[in-house]
Amino acid sequence: MLLPPSFRRLAGNEATLAAVVFEHVDPHRDGKRTAARRALNRLGMEAEHWQLYHTPWGQPRFRRTPGMSSAPPQAQPVVSFTDEHDLRLAVVAHADGLAGIGLDLLDMSRFLRYAHDASALHRLQKRIYSPAERCHTAPACTWQGYQLAALRFGMKEAVSKAIGTGLLLGFGLGAGFGIPISSIEVTIHASSADIALSGRAQARSSRLGIGHFEAVLATSDDLLLSLILAWR
Repeated sequence: MLLPPSFRRLAGNEATLAAVVFEHVDPHRDGKRTAARRALNRLGMEAEHWQLYHTPWGQPRFRRTPGMSSAPPQAQPVVSFTDEHDLRLAVVAHADGLAGIGLDLLDMSRFLRYAHDASALHRLQKRIYSPAERCHTAPACTWQGYQLAALRFGMKEAVSKAIGTGLLLGFGLGAGFGIPISSIEVTIHASSADIALSGRAQARSSRLGIGHFEAVLATSDDLLLSLILAWR
């Protein structure tokens, strides 16, 4: 699947101060590592100076390659991966003060069943919304309830990646390290979002010295792409 035009515009967004590059991931050719190296080279960085690895709870990171004769002058790059159906993406960025990046791709039609079941939507909102979000479930835009839930879920997933933990959803590799989804509060705008943290998410963010988040979203049919940059 090709990157939809609205996603390509997101990749070329000039509002951010970071250099951001998207790459397709080929699962048959050492996909993530190859995509990360291509992205580093496109950013003008020396890919051989950096090694891609994953934390014990599954979050991707770059570290300097041992034994290199000289350290690269650029800021430490950050990386995130996402996939939905047959579209697999990597994003790599670097900038002074950039602490992390999170990318999430979500098929909003997965939430369509909540459009016809108000009680199920209420249970979902109770599970994934913060107390403030539950008090303001009607968006000041054209999104329906199930779409707003999908938008917030995608953004929260991206935030959790940007701060290096993943979400605590009761399953998965990061279950012992993830943060509760309700500790991330998302206010959706037309093509961006405001992020507020509490509890373990706020504690994690403070430890990293993060001062604010930059959030961008783009949609193409039922696909939602959420991008979060965490700034010190």
